[in-house]
Amino acid sequence: MLIVLAILLYLYMSPVRALWSAIHDSSRRKADVAALQRANKQLRDQRDALLTPGNLDLQARRLGLVHRGERAYVITNLPNN
Repeated sequence: MLIVLAILLYLYMSPVRALWSAIHDSSRRKADVAALQRANKQLRDQRDALLTPGNLDLQARRLGLVHRGERAYVITNLPNN
């Protein structure tokens, strides 16, 4: 009788381990989804900020870009105030 009980316990170990692993993976995936949702919100906020009128031009000028027909000037050796 003890041998049969030991065999049954051994047979139940694999499904229990698989269930435990699935629960652990599920919680890890939920954390990953939450992190991706936060990153998505940040990226959408950045996109919305860039799409506001005038902000796109400001960001482009910070990168050194100019409108067609304009000239970019770089002034160096300015005196310190």
